[in-house]
Amino acid sequence: GIDDAIAVYLSNTAATRKHRTLLAYTLATSDFRKVCPGKEWLDQIDKSDLTAYVVSLKKSGQDDHTIANRVGNVVTFLRGQGITNVTLRHKYTEKKVKAYSVEEIRALNAASTDEELQIWQFFLGTGFREEEVSHACDTDVDFRQKSISVLEKRQWGWEPKDKEERTVPI
Repeated sequence: GIDDAIAVYLSNTAATRKHRTLLAYTLATSDFRKVCPGKEWLDQIDKSDLTAYVVSLKKSGQDDHTIANRVGNVVTFLRGQGITNVTLRHKYTEKKVKAYSVEEIRALNAASTDEELQIWQFFLGTGFREEEVSHACDTDVDFRQKSISVLEKRQWGWEPKDKEERTVPI
């Protein structure tokens, strides 16, 4: 049944993907399951169920980007179950990223402790993601090359996004 398939899918996700991915897939499949409670078998699911899912997410106040991600997660689950005739692409407007102004950065720096200031400068100087910063080590720094590398840290069970190690000039 659907519930068993979801349980196996989430168990496999827990064993092979990052915890945040598991949380996203758990939320998406759980919310999706709520919009088709009368359906017991995967072959009963159709496009109307995905449409109902979009409607429920809209009613709960989710933005279009979140809806697109959640629908994508459910479609990934369904395709993994061999259901390829059910698809729905939810469109959203890609938001333009606004950089902080010099005044905003100065205000942040003024309100920060010395330790926080070092962290902000590290983010700014490297362009690292949050997890990359939290897993950076002094051994990742190459002072001769004036660079720092994002490297897998097996001892902590951490790997870079998309398993892509990289080196960044600093």
